[in-house]
Amino acid sequence: MQREAAEHKNDIPVDPRWLCQALNESIPADATIVEETTVHRPLIQNMIPRTQPMSYIGRVTGGLGVSLGYALGAKLAQKDRPIFVLIGDGGFHYNPVPSCLGLAQEYKLPIVVVVFNNQRYLSQERSLLRYYPDGAAKRTGVYFGGPILPSPEYRLYADIHGGYGVKVTNPQDIRPAVARALEYSAQGRLAVIDVVLNDYIPRQ
Repeated sequence: MQREAAEHKNDIPVDPRWLCQALNESIPADATIVEETTVHRPLIQNMIPRTQPMSYIGRVTGGLGVSLGYALGAKLAQKDRPIFVLIGDGGFHYNPVPSCLGLAQEYKLPIVVVVFNNQRYLSQERSLLRYYPDGAAKRTGVYFGGPILPSPEYRLYADIHGGYGVKVTNPQDIRPAVARALEYSAQGRLAVIDVVLNDYIPRQ
């Protein structure tokens, strides 16, 4: 996976393998990762290993919309550790974003949210093809409810909550964005890093 990531380190839009490799190199070893993705979970679990207790928290529910709440709880319990939320853009929409980021701002519970932004509910598109391999979506290429377009400016959520927001389209900007987010975190301020991804689907 690391070899493949290196082969795609200059791809634009960003390749998810390179995103995970860059995150693994820039997220501190003592950080806790709260993960809420679907198609990118295998990459995250294999490429961003955590070795300390309570350093990886994944969703165990059948649905989406829990990771920001999980992250705030983790920050309350582990105030000295950086907390990173790795979340798909689809999952991001399921979360009560203004409420959670407002609470993070009010109580100085800085979390770093990294949006895996492929501009779609890719798992939903894949399910349509799995259950209806010869259906209308296959014939037309139209996946109702799949695309998240036009793609919102997720970074602005950080701006309006007193934090650091950035949209990353160049793969070489990932590590500097994480470094800047950690500076804000040290000041008690949240961050949202929106990384625009290509359509690479990890092997399951």
